Amino acid sequence: MKPHISNSLLSAPAVMFMMCCDMRDFSAVAHALGITQSAVSKTMQKFEKELGFELFIRSSRPLALTPEARLLHKNLHGLKGEMLRSLSLLQSKNYIKPILRVGILESLHLHLGFEIIKHALPNLSQITMISASANVLMQRLVERKLDLIITNVVSSETPHIFTKRIFTEPSILMLPKKFEKEKDQTWSWQRLATCGLPLVRYWSETGAGEINDT
Repeated sequence: MKPHISNSLLSAPAVMFMMCCDMRDFSAVAHALGITQSAVSKTMQKFEKELGFELFIRSSRPLALTPEARLLHKNLHGLKGEMLRSLSLLQSKNYIKPILRVGILESLHLHLGFEIIKHALPNLSQITMISASANVLMQRLVERKLDLIITNVVSSETPHIFTKRIFTEPSILMLPKKFEKEKDQTWSWQRLATCGLPLVRYWSETGAGEINDT
């Protein structure tokens, strides 16, 4: 997969540093970049030497940031946003349309995915869309392999990933006829769990598991 254009606006060590801040794991960054963990560690050590201060508390798991690293990450993130806005302006003036990489839930891509492509493509030079489960989409977003995702994950503990609710789906409660006399009562998840019917849960490793376990 080609690197995103924003990565060309910062030095390679700076891009790697930001990925380390977001993922908090040298091994995960190495996997995302297709290099060894040793290469990531050596690059960050050299980056620290050039800067003149430490960036990571390596004895901590997950990887912890020093106060200097948190401030640097915040400033680099703001700088990257400003550069992307300037680039977008230059592209629009020169009629260069941007590229967009989108991830969407498997259950939505057949209908919503085609609508997104139909409405977005006139403003883009290229759009790439993949469908996958929620956990796969979130991982690829963290690894910067996607620009945005449409998923049922309602929150993220990863810094600098912003979420926006775009729609909600109504829930329909269907019960055996023997419960008809209780139709005026309010049902809750707690009450359903003790109503005498089997309780089915998702396995925590599935795409839907994260939101159901929550």
